Amino acid sequence: MLWAEMAWPGIVLMPTGWSFFLYEYALAKKVKTPVWLFCLCVAPVVISSAAITNGFHGQFYSRDFEMVMQDGRAHVHYEHGPFFDFAVGYIYLLVVSAWIIAGMAAFKAGAAVRGFFTKL
Repeated sequence: MLWAEMAWPGIVLMPTGWSFFLYEYALAKKVKTPVWLFCLCVAPVVISSAAITNGFHGQFYSRDFEMVMQDGRAHVHYEHGPFFDFAVGYIYLLVVSAWIIAGMAAFKAGAAVRGFFTKL
């Protein structure tokens, strides 16, 4: 559980960074300061804090998780709570936004750079 909880800062920051990169590169606009502060400071801290303090409230991963042996390897079967659903919803919002931005940029781009956006 410790590693699952400690992974959340990176899980939140990676799609945020890619979304901001695509926004600024493809649209040639700067991310506004309030959005930047919220997405790179507030949201990761809130989501990571909810994950790391899960042992106190059990709302990110429920207390019904269990270790399972499958094919000779141990893994954890997680039961997710409402904080997890919020975090995943936030990340999907970022990913879908980046996908739309890349799609718009690919549609408008010249043939030389269109492949770059479609691959992203």
